[in-house]
Amino acid sequence: MVCDAIVARGAPATAVHAREIVMLVFRHAGQPGHGLPNPADKVPPRSIATFRRATGP
Repeated sequence: MVCDAIVARGAPATAVHAREIVMLVFRHAGQPGHGLPNPADKVPPRSIATFRRATGP
């Protein structure tokens, strides 16, 4: 998947964002009743990357 290539280059947040864009495109395409399955639904964001809360100085 494209997200794997983005993570491999060191941009996990961008990979999660790319998944969201794919999800929105398929959601929009399915609105008129075409019934297209959304492949991004099968990929949870945590399977792409996990983030830790930043700690203060």
